[in-house]
Amino acid sequence: MTRMEMEECRVVILGAEMEALQLVSLLPRSLQQQCMVLDHAGSWLSRWTTAWRGLGIQHLRSPVTHHPGPEPGAFSAWIEKQGRSGELLEAVPGYSPLPTARLLEDYCLSKVVKALPPCLQRIRQDTLERVEPTPYQGGLTLHLGSGAEVLTRALVVSRVDSRPLIPPWAADLVDREGTAVRSAHRLRLAEEELAGRSVAVVGGGMTSVTLALAAAARGARAVTLVARRPLRQAPFEVGVGWQGPKLMVPFAGQPDPATRLAACRAARAGATINGPAWEVLAAAVRRGDVAVREGRTVERVAREGDAGGGLEVRLEATRGLHGACASALPASDPSPGSNEGESLTVDEVWVACGAATVPADSAPFTVLDALSLPGGLFVGGYPRCDDASLVLPGAPVYVLGRTAMLACGPTAGTLGGNREAAKRVAASLARLDMAGEKAWHAAAGKLQAAPAPRLELLPPPEAEGAMWQAPRKKVPVAREPDRIDVSDLPPNLPRKELGQYRMIDEGFDLTLVLQLEEPVTKDQVRTAFDWQSLEVWAVGQIQAFHLHVPKLWGRILPGKCGIKVNVRTKKLFVCLYKETDAEWRYLKGF
Repeated sequence: MTRMEMEECRVVILGAEMEALQLVSLLPRSLQQQCMVLDHAGSWLSRWTTAWRGLGIQHLRSPVTHHPGPEPGAFSAWIEKQGRSGELLEAVPGYSPLPTARLLEDYCLSKVVKALPPCLQRIRQDTLERVEPTPYQGGLTLHLGSGAEVLTRALVVSRVDSRPLIPPWAADLVDREGTAVRSAHRLRLAEEELAGRSVAVVGGGMTSVTLALAAAARGARAVTLVARRPLRQAPFEVGVGWQGPKLMVPFAGQPDPATRLAACRAARAGATINGPAWEVLAAAVRRGDVAVREGRTVERVAREGDAGGGLEVRLEATRGLHGACASALPASDPSPGSNEGESLTVDEVWVACGAATVPADSAPFTVLDALSLPGGLFVGGYPRCDDASLVLPGAPVYVLGRTAMLACGPTAGTLGGNREAAKRVAASLARLDMAGEKAWHAAAGKLQAAPAPRLELLPPPEAEGAMWQAPRKKVPVAREPDRIDVSDLPPNLPRKELGQYRMIDEGFDLTLVLQLEEPVTKDQVRTAFDWQSLEVWAVGQIQAFHLHVPKLWGRILPGKCGIKVNVRTKKLFVCLYKETDAEWRYLKGF
């Protein structure tokens, strides 16, 4: 193929998952029409859909406010318009509900993808084999698996593949024919015949709990969940402090990438389970559907007798485990906290020990050698991309997803972190033709001038995880007293705190939708708005409803705030006017 026969495309985006969809939805229409999305599957969200369907995942762990698309509150509005609010799960009091995976998939494909120009609704099914610089035109030449060559101004690597973590005992067994030891990412629960069979699920996070509960629901005779540490409960995958300025401002001010990586690993260390999954698991344990072995490590798995025999799973107490060796789940371990070994006999072993992302060793970074990227680019396997644009120093290659963790923090690659990362990349892509120093050249200068990273601060690799430690008790903090005087209300009138609400964030306007148990009129509602707090009393005939947020996520303009009521639907709308149009991840601040 001669250079005259080359295809030309202004921006090529590698990967067609959530990260890429968020990015293209934020680009101006003129730039969207000059983009190509390249993916080996040839369709939007193929891997994501295959993953949640294969594992039988129902509700996601990210709230309904985290989703692709240009408008932060559009998903909630779409759900209400479709009449599918029943698919939401109120998981954490005071925070937005969790959608089902099906709900988010339907929204993305029917609304976000359909709003794109035809060139982006269609995915180019191909692979990237080699990347070369094109100095005289200031771009890149992409050599594809089909033999085609594409000349582009910029390449966006929207994600890299993660690798399942396989414990040493399973290295020679997992996914081998006839071993009955399988990794979670290969499972397709809808195709499994589990009636009368026994299963051991190894892992301590949401995936392992989901698999254990699904196996029991599909008729497995016995299900045992084996975790090398005590199971831990947490509302979200990453603490909410990382969703806003509380932790991200100090993170952004830290110049050392090794210190940043250590903070990210600490924030993501160890598997956790959210509240709803914990409650379902506890109920299954009480019924005897699932047994849990905490603080246990699998030492070996061997076939008993001939090829038709079961698998003997030998468990030992996890070495070096300090503190309590059992969670608050109902007792199902015959010897909790014991150092004695134990053997299980099962038909199948499912390994769900998480996954590791190491961009430096993953495609497409393995095909970027010809770009002569600067030395010291990777720290702990992650690239030191530019904080403002997420571009690699020295080349017009942008990164999204978990790959951008050194710039975006531990939420990189989550639904909540994708929007912030996409904003940075979209802003830089929109300036490709502007005069002045290119973002990747400026980033190279910064990297060259930066001091060497303090690699001695790095914790052990992600694959090693982190040991469990007993949580420290929280110091009680006095709650600000209510600001609205309700002394005139009858003392015997019941009071109810409103802990659940739906949040619609549209630019400067943020609306809270509160479902009451009885209708109220506007003159029955008392409000108090301050720069960063609110209080509402809705006084009905049967009871009084109260909402008080002493500290909001951001600042509001009190004079522009108000309320609306719908007597027929018994709904109260609290209308806030934000000081800026920045998205609020949550209602409550820190």
